[in-house]
Amino acid sequence: MRAAPRFPFCISVTIAVMMLSARMAVAMRVVPATNGQRVWQVSEFALFGVRETDNPYDPESIAVDVTFTAPSGEAVTVPAFWFQDYTRELLAPEQPDPGNERRRQSEKLCPTGKPGWRVRFTPLEPGRHRYRVVVTEEGTRTETAEGSFAVEPKPEDAHGFVRVEPQDKRHFMLDDGSPLPLLGECACWHGRRGTFDYDDWYGAFAKVGMNYSRLWMWPQAFGIEVLGDERLNYNQERAWRLDYVLELAARKGIYIMLCLDYHGIFQVEPDYWGGNNWWPQHPYNTSQGGPCRAQNEFFTNKAAKKLYRKRLRYLIGRYAAQPSLMSWQFFNEIDNVYNHLERSDVIAWHDETARWLRANDPYDHLITTSFSLATRSTGMWKLDSLDYAQEHCYLDGREEPARIMADAARRYRKRYGKPIYIGEFGVSWRGFKPEMDSYRRGLQQGLWGGILGGTAGTAMPWWWENIHQENLYPLWGSLARFLEGTGFGSAGWRPVRVSSKEDRLDVFGMTDGRTALVWAIDRRYHYPNGANAIPKQVAGAELTVHGLPDGDFLVQWWHTREGRVVYKNPAQVENGNVNLKIRPFAIDIAARVTRTTE
Repeated sequence: MRAAPRFPFCISVTIAVMMLSARMAVAMRVVPATNGQRVWQVSEFALFGVRETDNPYDPESIAVDVTFTAPSGEAVTVPAFWFQDYTRELLAPEQPDPGNERRRQSEKLCPTGKPGWRVRFTPLEPGRHRYRVVVTEEGTRTETAEGSFAVEPKPEDAHGFVRVEPQDKRHFMLDDGSPLPLLGECACWHGRRGTFDYDDWYGAFAKVGMNYSRLWMWPQAFGIEVLGDERLNYNQERAWRLDYVLELAARKGIYIMLCLDYHGIFQVEPDYWGGNNWWPQHPYNTSQGGPCRAQNEFFTNKAAKKLYRKRLRYLIGRYAAQPSLMSWQFFNEIDNVYNHLERSDVIAWHDETARWLRANDPYDHLITTSFSLATRSTGMWKLDSLDYAQEHCYLDGREEPARIMADAARRYRKRYGKPIYIGEFGVSWRGFKPEMDSYRRGLQQGLWGGILGGTAGTAMPWWWENIHQENLYPLWGSLARFLEGTGFGSAGWRPVRVSSKEDRLDVFGMTDGRTALVWAIDRRYHYPNGANAIPKQVAGAELTVHGLPDGDFLVQWWHTREGRVVYKNPAQVENGNVNLKIRPFAIDIAARVTRTTE
């Protein structure tokens, strides 16, 4: 996280200060708070001289907007936001706790400097940019400052914002055209160690090639307006922690789905976990001075909608410039509280609010929501305003996760024509349950089955603290190495037809018409029936891959746990088909089939 800006060393910015209205006390100064401006990299500026107001979070009281104009003439307007900087430290437990000191450590944030106005902007092209600051106080608009600054070309490791791949709409991509097949897991909130937890988790992600995570804005972590006293009084400590994690993710090459609310904000009774009943404390509840007498009014009450859009405006100003922000997710599992809500009102609110968000987000981030059960999502994914779909999958006795993933990919592709991935995954929703998956076969099958079954990425496991404690990240690392250098996820990748005379094999695969990636699994070891079985070898198995161009190919056979090539052999495609003979293997094996002749 950046320290408080040391302005004497900042790059100079040409500022032409205009005459202020009689309501403005002093001339405005616009000072860079980041060291240099580059394409696809966040630039931040501190704004000095804005008149003090009773509530800087309420744009009806005061709204500060900055319009940035690129050399091409393209202009975007970004809302400035009220900001308090902090420093962090990790405190040891007050009482010694041998063997458990790390878990009992806690993060402490200390305010540094005075709060004030900031604006964040990510340039999309190099060259000299102009800016103009406009302050609107209770309907009176004043242009207060203008100037210019130079933008350098992008850094080598910058790739832009996340988009849906436009040709097939099956995967995601970045602005520079790089494919982005998602390899990740949920890491929705931190423990007592706060942002220090993410130093550990995202550091481990980056080492193995993981590129995706998910965060929740809720009362336990990053929520800025979730408790009674936070209505238009956004929690700055939680906002700073979210800044830190998004910036950390950007440095580590990780893209974040940011969940803005979760079903617990509408619950009134404790759930299975003994909590999550936040509605009595919600700032929009009339008991807390808000406009909503009942939960469904969150979606229908005009005052509630206005409050929510004010919060969205703040989120856009503070976080939208960050390319590591992959998408906005309105709700986690909103269907869990449909007993308190009218489904049609929820769907209409999603459409209306997504359209408002798209019109006001200058970087056009992707927008989605989520459900616990696919059967309850009827109508939602048909909305053009939502960019991609998700399904949550906890097995709890359900068989063959790889087939579940492939079936979901086919079903969503046919119905909605949007990317889909499994946004939460586990062998049980009740806990990590290691005894149910002793060899972590269910977990691994969710990863490989998701991405090679046709979804936009791996299944995204829950129980991230357990995964970190057991250091299960090499399961992702093996898959990342298998995909590396193939261009997987770019336009043209689609499921490939693979046949086998072996009844005991299930095969999943993808192709772009020149390369095929294939994963074969012995049915005896599908989760859960073979979860704890001692593996036996499969010998003499053969596969036929269909739909490749005739010519010479190289087949690399991969050990899926170790992420390495175990042997290679040449192969020839004739009449679009290639026969692959597999050496003896146990449980599963993968093949990368690559053309070697033009």
